[in-house]
Amino acid sequence: VCNTAAGLYAKVPYISLHYLQHGSFSFDGDVHGTGRLEVKLLINTLHSKGPSHLVVWAGDSDSDGLLDGEETYFDTRPDRPDTDCDGVLDGIAIARQLHQKVQALPVGRHQSGRYRLLYETDCLTPCPVCGESVNCGHLEVVSEWAGKSVHISFLNLHYLEHGSFAVSQSERINPVALQELLKPVPSIALTAEGVTLRWPSRTEKTYQVFTSINALGPWLPGPVFSGTGEELSFTDPDTASPLKLYQLRMN
Repeated sequence: VCNTAAGLYAKVPYISLHYLQHGSFSFDGDVHGTGRLEVKLLINTLHSKGPSHLVVWAGDSDSDGLLDGEETYFDTRPDRPDTDCDGVLDGIAIARQLHQKVQALPVGRHQSGRYRLLYETDCLTPCPVCGESVNCGHLEVVSEWAGKSVHISFLNLHYLEHGSFAVSQSERINPVALQELLKPVPSIALTAEGVTLRWPSRTEKTYQVFTSINALGPWLPGPVFSGTGEELSFTDPDTASPLKLYQLRMN
């Protein structure tokens, strides 16, 4: 059962639908076993007219989910809840984008240096808004490049998916900190001096640039940089090659 306006989706096995027809929210079948419908989720999916997970904190003048100090970072306006006039509040749109980026990260330590670690428990809790069952544990978004991580409860991740950075007045994801961890590393741009790579560095790490004209190699070693704790950059003045690939390795 799909309610795309509210971003709510309730799964109803056919055996459950049969039991529902005969007056029971619980069901018992060969394929799905014994279970019970997530009743509140189904009701909200059938009746909700729009996003209902949004929790607004103090310091959010236009009540769009972004604090006034965060609006500049995301190029949105603190006095206009829908800066681009697309019908979706600024905070809701950015929260959903960040959720997609988190979900796209590989699970477990990864050679890219950015990944997510899952810490699930045997406990489930219903979302107080839609009723969907959510694991009581949390995940950790890790960026080895920045030497930082962000912990997010699965309930907060659920709210993020539905457009809210906050679960309550005491639990909220910092969207700026999360976006910083999720930014491409390294960034690459064509400047007047040539192709420029930029990346955050750590004092205990070294970084080496490699180049190739084929993704399969061979990769030619380039300069080595020592981490300073600040952003580092490398500019390649050679822009004559029709195709040139860059690789940055952290040791």
